[in-house]
Amino acid sequence: MALHGKPRSPVQNSTTSSTAAGSIIRWPSLYDVLVPVLTLGRARVFREGALDLARVSPGEHVLDVGCGTGQLALAAKRRVGTEGTVHDIDAGAEMVASARQKAARAGLEVTIAVAPAQALPFEDGAFDLVLCTLMMHHLPRDGRKQAIREMRRVLRPKGRLLILDLAQEKGFLASLNPIALVHGHKGMQTAREAEALMRDAGFTAVVAGRTANRAVGYALGTQMP
Repeated sequence: MALHGKPRSPVQNSTTSSTAAGSIIRWPSLYDVLVPVLTLGRARVFREGALDLARVSPGEHVLDVGCGTGQLALAAKRRVGTEGTVHDIDAGAEMVASARQKAARAGLEVTIAVAPAQALPFEDGAFDLVLCTLMMHHLPRDGRKQAIREMRRVLRPKGRLLILDLAQEKGFLASLNPIALVHGHKGMQTAREAEALMRDAGFTAVVAGRTANRAVGYALGTQMP
C-alpha cells in the first residue's frame, strides 16, 4: 500500500511493482498475512464497517475496485444475496487469481477480472454501489481523477461511491498505528484528496470522516440523477 512515487518500505518493495497505471501488489499470500496486522486483528470488523457505511442492501449490484484477494467482495455478496451481484477488478493478476480461489471455496458467485481502475470494463450505469478500499493511494495522482470519473460513469442515477483510504493523523500515538508505520506519515491524505475529487466529478451529498482505524478515512458520495 504505497503512494506512487514515494519511498517505499522493504516490505512494500518486495510485494509491489510500479507501472504507469500505479503500484500493483504481486504477492497475495503475504498480503493476506499483512492485512490482519495492519488492522490490529480487526480485518473482519473493518470490512463489515465499510459495508455498513456504504449501506449495502439485498438485491444491489456492487463493484469492488481494487479488490485485492477478494475478502470484502465475499462479504458484500453475502449481503446482496442471490438477487444481487458483485463484480471485482484488480490490476494484479495474482490478486485476481487468489480472489477467484476464495470465491470458489466459499461457494459464492462473484465475477472477478484483471483491469485498471482508470478504465473499468463495464457499461455506463451498471452498478448501484462502487467500493474502493485502500486502493486509491496506489494510483499516480493524475490517475486518481480518471479513476473516480470511471467509477461515476458506471454508477446508476443515485448510485453511491465509497472510498476508504489513508488519512493524516498527528502525534506520537498516531505514528505507532501499523498503517502509518508501513506507509510513513508523510502524504497520508489520500482520503481527503478523494473527497475533493468526488465533488469535482459531480457527486452530490459527499460526506467524509474517519473509520474506527484512525489512519483510514472515508468519502461517500451519491451520483447525480
